[in-house]
Order: sequence, then structure tokens, then C-alpha cells
Amino acid sequence: MNQVPNGIGRRSFLAVAAAAAAIGPGCARADPPPGMTTRPGLGTVAASKNILFGACSRGLLPEDGPPRIEHDASFSALFKHECRMLTTDFEVKMPNIRPRPDTWNFKPADLLMDYATANNMAFRGHCLLWSSVLPKWFASEVDASNAESFIIDHIHKVAGRYAGRVISWDVANEAITDGDEAADDGLRKGPLLSLMGPRYLDIAFKATHEADPKALLCLNQDAVEYDVDSQDYRREKTLGQLRRLLDAKVPIHALGIQSHLEPGWLKFTPEVLNQFLDDVAALGLKIFITELDVVDRRLPADIPARDQAAAEAMREYLAVVLPHPAVAMVNTWGLSDRYNWIEDSGMRRKDGRRSRAQLFDDDLAPKPVHQVLLDGLNAAPARGSPLALLP
Repeated sequence: MNQVPNGIGRRSFLAVAAAAAAIGPGCARADPPPGMTTRPGLGTVAASKNILFGACSRGLLPEDGPPRIEHDASFSALFKHECRMLTTDFEVKMPNIRPRPDTWNFKPADLLMDYATANNMAFRGHCLLWSSVLPKWFASEVDASNAESFIIDHIHKVAGRYAGRVISWDVANEAITDGDEAADDGLRKGPLLSLMGPRYLDIAFKATHEADPKALLCLNQDAVEYDVDSQDYRREKTLGQLRRLLDAKVPIHALGIQSHLEPGWLKFTPEVLNQFLDDVAALGLKIFITELDVVDRRLPADIPARDQAAAEAMREYLAVVLPHPAVAMVNTWGLSDRYNWIEDSGMRRKDGRRSRAQLFDDDLAPKPVHQVLLDGLNAAPARGSPLALLP
């Protein structure tokens, strides 16, 4: 994904401001979202199968930029109705929580934690390390002599602040890639790998477990859903890293699969994805779907046709994922098109039309893709037990 210079990237303040401006004063409505009082929330249906459902959302204070949860009453009502879990967006990423080496900004993450606690939601932290998104000051402050202690101290400070209140941490994000960006073992080239080698993952997971021993620790990975050579490579190298970590007795509990679905582009073969899920589960790990949405940049401009194509892509994907017993969590990357990260990314539509990647539209009405997810959860077999640390 593209990043802007300050490291916030595809989910920058600028995108939120543009979306809020486009929506106008309707953003402040406190009306219940359409049909909300007559349909079960996704979180409720998922919980009946011991699957945890939630979404990411920003929680900015008014002086920090356009708000999402606390100060948009109708969106807040929708979020509470649908979600049993709240996931951070940019709040705990290093460039944002630590804008300078000696300066920490916990306020946005604290706000989300308070919101989750007040509304009896699980809280999920994304992400402690992302090699592609480091602060500008990182290169001048961290070298081979202090890299390990720096990472340990940083993670202890962040994860320790919320210890015992976080159901899961994405310890490392998008660590595995392909092509020129990949080292021989598939790990993404960058400062973390250069300074510490593959051990940076071991160090990070151990430090997170020390700081927050009750949390489920996750390696969060993108681009492993489709039947193409590049993703074959990522699946192979992801399994290799998982085996290496487990062999080294590193505390890791889950693989996160992002699943930004892109219909109209890559080949999807259900058997390929199902085999990968089986391979991960055979290692004794849980599987979390961490960033689910449908990127519609290659779908028709006509909204009914586009929404139907998105729903069909979601149906095809969920037919593999939701029946799998190792899948214990589904988290969408946003909930409504009102707040849409794609508008600030290289994944925007070329025709200039707004993306419709989320389950609910700008007016918080459910779209066909929502019905597909609801149907899939209703049809899913129940898991043995719910995840720990639920409120």
C-alpha cells in the first residue's frame, strides 16, 4: 500500500477530512441507521458461533481532526450494534504513537480503549511493528548496537500500557513479501531486517508477551488469498516463518490474514486458500481475518452492479473461511463508506467515483455485502469455545 511521508499512509488524516467534507453536515446525524432496530448485529450472530466480529475505527478528539466514533452519534450507534470488538487504525503504529524519540502520544489510543471498555467491547491493537512504516527519526536513532533494546523498550511501553485489556496484538505487520522487496527467506527488506535479521520477529513477539502475557499474539499478513505465483510464494514463506518461530518457542498464537479482496483482478481458487488454512491450523495456530473488505476499483461504475459483484466476491471467499474451525475472528477494515481508507490510497477508482468497500454505505444503510456476511455467519458451524479476554 502507498504511504504518505508521515507514516500514517493509506489511513491519513487527509482522507478522513476529505470524506467528512464530502459528506457534509449529515455526518452529525443521531438518527438510528436504517433497519438497525430490526436486524441482529453481526457481532451477536458471530458470537453465537464463538466467532469474534469487529471492525477498525479511528477515535480522534475534535481538535485532532474529523472524528469517527464519539462525535458521530449515528455511526457510533451502528458500531455498537454491529461490533463486539474495536481495532485500532493508526493509533499505536510507531510514527503516530511516538512522533519523536522522546515524545509519546497515547491520547488517540486511550480514547479508543475507553470507548471499547465503556461499550463492553474487546479491544485489538494494530500494530506494534511495521517495517514499511517507521518514523523519520528511526534511522538516526537506531543502529545495530541498540536496535534490540530499542524494540524491546518500545513494545514494553506500548503493550504494557494496555496490558490485560487487549485481546490480541498484531505484533508485526506485512513482514513477508515477494519480488525485489523480499530477502531470500521472504521477509521484507528494511531497517528491522537489516539491523537484527529474522530475529527481530522473535524479539518483538517475546517482548509483547512479557508486556501483555494474556494477549493473543498475531503475525498479520497480506496477499495470501489468491491463486497466483506471487501469493504462492508468500504462503510458502509465511508458513516457513511460522514454523521457525514455533520451533524457537516464540510465543505466537495466530496468523492474521488481511483479505482486502479485489474481484476482477486475480484468480481465486477455493481449494488453494483452504489448503493454506489447513496448513496454518496444523501448526496449532488460530486464524484471524483481520482487515476484510472489498476493493472495488475494477468493478463496474453502476452501483447496483458494483455492489452485487462485491457481494459475490465476498460470498466466494467466506464460503472457504467461515466453515474452517481455526478461524476464530473476523475484523473488517472499517464499517461504513462514510470513513473509507481506500480514498487515500493507490487503490482508488480511476473513474473518480468513491469506493464502496465497506458493509454499510455513506448513509449507514446495509449493502448486499453485509447480507452475505450475515448469511455466512448464520450458516457457520460453532467453534468449540470463545476467545479468551472477552469483556
